[in-house]
Amino acid sequence: MSNRAWQYSIAVAAVLMIGAVAFRPAKQFHRFFLTACAADGPDRETELNIEPPPVDLAHFYAELRAAAADMAIQELAQAEYAGERWPILLISPVAERVGPSVLIVAGIHGNEVSGSTAAIEILRWLQTSHIDAAVYVLAPSNPVGLKAGSRYNSMGCDVNRDFNSYRTPEAQAIRTAVNRVKPQLIVSLHEGPQHGVFVIGTELTPEALLQAMITELQAQRVPLARENNLGVDLQTPGLMIEGALMTRAKHWLGIYSLGELATSVGVPLVTTEVPWSDANINRRVKMQRIAAEVAIRYVANGNPDNAPPR
Repeated sequence: MSNRAWQYSIAVAAVLMIGAVAFRPAKQFHRFFLTACAADGPDRETELNIEPPPVDLAHFYAELRAAAADMAIQELAQAEYAGERWPILLISPVAERVGPSVLIVAGIHGNEVSGSTAAIEILRWLQTSHIDAAVYVLAPSNPVGLKAGSRYNSMGCDVNRDFNSYRTPEAQAIRTAVNRVKPQLIVSLHEGPQHGVFVIGTELTPEALLQAMITELQAQRVPLARENNLGVDLQTPGLMIEGALMTRAKHWLGIYSLGELATSVGVPLVTTEVPWSDANINRRVKMQRIAAEVAIRYVANGNPDNAPPR
């Protein structure tokens, strides 16, 4: 990492560590970053100015299965709420692939609907793309939250804060998928309150991949964020890297997201953050699809700096 990038990482980590008292407002930082289970169930948020479109979950599953076509579908877990059970599905290539693999994780936060919907579009694209990589799609990662329009699961837990204790079936299913697939890259699809889209890499994520993603987003006339979802200026518009110092800061604060799982098993992660302030869900889905396609092509092309240590 360059000195400039290292200095930026230190600055962002410092902001993160003091966020509990400085974030606007402090109680939101505590609720959304420091509290693993902040709700009584799949409650809808009223503080973040997010209005997720309604999702007919039965119809969503039907579309997901249709888009998977002849791919294999495995049920890794079930999420139960109000007398209903909804599966968490891992959609896989039918034949074993020798080449590199990518795991798409869609919809950890149920109210960030574009991520779950983009899983369907990515599967449709795969049917005609002839990509030389094994692409696995885990969706929906939080079916109860998706149906309820909630960030949380049936237990009122934020699944993306549960990659340490693994109390939720959703986090357990994601861990199972990671261990089973052993991907060369994980792509996690999210939305945020910022204006414009940005992508987040970990200390293992090739910067060339992140640059390729924001270059293609720009080419598709997608606005890039100049601030992240904490309101911190991005050194490069559309790009954020959580380095080793950031990881230590998150551990110090007790924040265990999917990035911590990925880093612990030596796998690069890219997190997309598209703006929920864009009221057009189709535009948001397109942003997710563009970013995911670039990541898949990058891995398929066998870029040498993509292989993580094992």
